[in-house]
Amino acid sequence: MDIKQRLFLSYFVYAFFCVIVVTSLFNIGHLSVLYKYNNVRSIAIHELHLLVHENEQGQGYLKDIDRIEEKVLLIREESNKCLDTITPYYKSLLRVMSIYGIYEICQLDLTTTNQLLAYLKMHRQDELNADALYMQLMQASDDLMDNARDFILPVDQAIRFLLVMMASLII
Repeated sequence: MDIKQRLFLSYFVYAFFCVIVVTSLFNIGHLSVLYKYNNVRSIAIHELHLLVHENEQGQGYLKDIDRIEEKVLLIREESNKCLDTITPYYKSLLRVMSIYGIYEICQLDLTTTNQLLAYLKMHRQDELNADALYMQLMQASDDLMDNARDFILPVDQAIRFLLVMMASLII
Protein backbone atom coordinates (compact mmCIF):
# COMPACT_ATOMS: atom_id res chain seq x y z
CA MET A 1 0.00 0.00 0.00
CA ASP A 2 1.33 3.38 -0.92
CA ILE A 3 1.01 6.50 1.20
CA LYS A 4 -2.04 7.86 -0.68
CA GLN A 5 -4.01 4.68 -0.05
CA ARG A 6 -3.04 4.64 3.62
CA LEU A 7 -3.99 8.28 4.00
CA PHE A 8 -7.33 7.64 2.29
CA LEU A 9 -7.96 4.66 4.56
CA SER A 10 -7.14 6.67 7.67
CA TYR A 11 -9.49 9.47 6.52
CA PHE A 12 -12.21 6.93 5.88
CA VAL A 13 -11.78 5.37 9.34
CA TYR A 14 -11.72 8.82 10.94
CA ALA A 15 -14.91 9.84 9.10
CA PHE A 16 -16.59 6.59 10.09
CA PHE A 17 -15.75 7.17 13.77
CA CYS A 18 -16.98 10.76 13.53
CA VAL A 19 -20.30 9.59 12.11
CA ILE A 20 -20.67 7.06 14.95
CA VAL A 21 -19.88 9.69 17.60
CA VAL A 22 -22.29 12.27 16.13
CA THR A 23 -25.01 9.62 15.80
CA SER A 24 -24.45 8.58 19.40
CA LEU A 25 -24.77 12.19 20.55
CA PHE A 26 -28.08 12.53 18.72
CA ASN A 27 -29.28 9.27 20.27
CA ILE A 28 -28.31 10.46 23.74
CA GLY A 29 -30.30 13.63 23.09
CA HIS A 30 -33.26 11.56 21.97
CA LEU A 31 -33.07 9.38 25.07
CA SER A 32 -32.96 12.49 27.25
CA VAL A 33 -36.25 13.61 25.68
CA LEU A 34 -37.77 10.24 26.59
CA TYR A 35 -36.37 10.65 30.08
CA LYS A 36 -38.03 14.08 30.32
CA TYR A 37 -41.38 12.63 29.23
CA ASN A 38 -41.01 9.95 31.88
CA ASN A 39 -40.30 12.58 34.54
CA VAL A 40 -43.47 14.50 33.69
CA ARG A 41 -45.40 11.22 33.54
CA SER A 42 -43.91 10.08 36.85
CA ILE A 43 -44.99 13.27 38.61
CA ALA A 44 -48.52 12.96 37.21
CA ILE A 45 -48.63 9.25 38.12
CA HIS A 46 -47.48 10.03 41.66
CA GLU A 47 -50.16 12.72 41.99
CA LEU A 48 -52.78 10.31 40.62
CA HIS A 49 -51.59 7.67 43.07
CA LEU A 50 -51.99 10.14 45.96
CA LEU A 51 -55.43 11.23 44.77
CA VAL A 52 -56.62 7.64 44.51
CA HIS A 53 -55.18 6.65 47.86
CA GLU A 54 -56.84 9.64 49.57
CA ASN A 55 -60.13 7.87 49.02
CA GLU A 56 -61.22 4.89 51.04
CA GLN A 57 -63.01 1.91 49.62
CA GLY A 58 -66.62 1.60 50.71
CA GLN A 59 -67.35 5.35 50.92
CA GLY A 60 -69.75 5.12 47.99
CA TYR A 61 -68.15 8.14 46.31
CA LEU A 62 -64.79 9.37 45.11
CA LYS A 63 -63.36 12.77 45.87
CA ASP A 64 -61.82 14.87 43.13
CA ILE A 65 -62.98 12.87 40.09
CA ASP A 66 -62.16 15.86 37.89
CA ARG A 67 -58.59 16.06 39.21
CA ILE A 68 -58.20 12.30 38.78
CA GLU A 69 -59.35 12.62 35.17
CA GLU A 70 -56.99 15.56 34.63
CA LYS A 71 -54.02 13.48 35.82
CA VAL A 72 -55.05 10.52 33.66
CA LEU A 73 -55.27 12.82 30.63
CA LEU A 74 -51.80 14.22 31.36
CA ILE A 75 -50.33 10.72 31.68
CA ARG A 76 -51.99 9.74 28.39
CA GLU A 77 -50.63 12.85 26.68
CA GLU A 78 -47.08 12.12 27.85
CA SER A 79 -47.41 8.46 26.81
CA ASN A 80 -48.52 9.63 23.36
CA LYS A 81 -45.52 11.96 23.15
CA CYS A 82 -43.27 9.06 24.11
CA LEU A 83 -44.75 6.88 21.36
CA ASP A 84 -44.58 9.70 18.80
CA THR A 85 -40.93 10.30 19.64
CA ILE A 86 -39.95 6.68 19.02
CA THR A 87 -39.64 6.47 15.25
CA PRO A 88 -39.01 3.18 13.41
CA TYR A 89 -35.28 3.94 13.48
CA TYR A 90 -35.34 4.34 17.25
CA LYS A 91 -37.47 1.21 17.62
CA SER A 92 -34.73 -0.75 15.88
CA LEU A 93 -32.08 0.99 17.98
CA LEU A 94 -33.98 0.10 21.16
CA ARG A 95 -34.07 -3.53 20.00
CA VAL A 96 -30.33 -3.51 19.31
CA MET A 97 -29.63 -2.10 22.78
CA SER A 98 -32.09 -4.61 24.32
CA ILE A 99 -34.27 -1.89 25.81
CA TYR A 100 -37.35 -2.18 23.60
CA GLY A 101 -39.30 -2.37 26.87
CA ILE A 102 -39.30 1.44 26.90
CA TYR A 103 -41.62 1.47 23.89
CA GLU A 104 -43.78 -1.27 25.39
CA ILE A 105 -44.12 0.68 28.66
CA CYS A 106 -45.36 3.73 26.76
CA GLN A 107 -47.88 1.54 24.91
CA LEU A 108 -49.02 -0.11 28.13
CA ASP A 109 -49.45 3.24 29.86
CA LEU A 110 -51.50 4.51 26.94
CA THR A 111 -53.75 1.45 27.10
CA THR A 112 -54.12 1.79 30.88
CA THR A 113 -55.04 5.48 30.68
CA ASN A 114 -57.58 4.82 27.93
CA GLN A 115 -59.17 2.14 30.11
CA LEU A 116 -59.23 4.51 33.08
CA LEU A 117 -60.93 7.20 31.01
CA ALA A 118 -63.53 4.65 29.92
CA TYR A 119 -64.11 3.66 33.57
CA LEU A 120 -64.48 7.30 34.58
CA LYS A 121 -66.99 7.84 31.77
CA MET A 122 -68.93 4.74 32.86
CA HIS A 123 -68.93 6.04 36.44
CA ARG A 124 -70.28 9.42 35.35
CA GLN A 125 -73.06 7.64 33.46
CA ASP A 126 -73.85 5.55 36.58
CA GLU A 127 -72.79 2.34 34.83
CA LEU A 128 -69.96 1.73 37.33
CA ASN A 129 -70.28 2.29 41.05
CA ALA A 130 -67.68 4.18 43.09
CA ASP A 131 -66.26 1.08 44.77
CA ALA A 132 -65.65 -0.69 41.45
CA LEU A 133 -64.10 2.48 40.02
CA TYR A 134 -61.94 2.81 43.12
CA MET A 135 -60.61 -0.73 42.67
CA GLN A 136 -59.82 -0.05 39.00
CA LEU A 137 -58.09 3.21 39.90
CA MET A 138 -56.05 1.53 42.64
CA GLN A 139 -54.86 -1.23 40.33
CA ALA A 140 -54.11 1.13 37.45
CA SER A 141 -52.26 3.66 39.62
CA ASP A 142 -50.11 0.86 41.06
CA ASP A 143 -49.39 -0.47 37.56
CA LEU A 144 -48.51 3.01 36.29
CA MET A 145 -46.16 3.56 39.25
CA ASP A 146 -44.40 0.26 38.48
CA ASN A 147 -44.08 1.21 34.81
CA ALA A 148 -42.59 4.60 35.65
CA ARG A 149 -39.95 2.90 37.82
CA ASP A 150 -39.26 0.27 35.16
CA PHE A 151 -38.71 2.98 32.54
CA ILE A 152 -35.71 4.59 34.25
CA LEU A 153 -33.17 1.75 34.26
CA PRO A 154 -33.24 0.94 30.52
CA VAL A 155 -32.80 4.60 29.59
CA ASP A 156 -29.83 4.89 31.93
CA GLN A 157 -28.34 1.70 30.47
CA ALA A 158 -28.76 2.99 26.92
CA ILE A 159 -27.09 6.31 27.73
CA ARG A 160 -24.19 4.52 29.41
CA PHE A 161 -23.85 2.17 26.42
CA LEU A 162 -23.71 5.10 23.99
CA LEU A 163 -21.23 7.03 26.15
CA VAL A 164 -18.92 4.02 26.47
CA MET A 165 -19.13 3.40 22.73
CA MET A 166 -18.32 7.04 21.98
CA ALA A 167 -15.47 7.16 24.47
CA SER A 168 -13.93 3.99 23.10
CA LEU A 169 -14.07 5.36 19.57
CA ILE A 170 -12.59 8.70 20.55
CA ILE A 171 -9.73 7.14 22.46
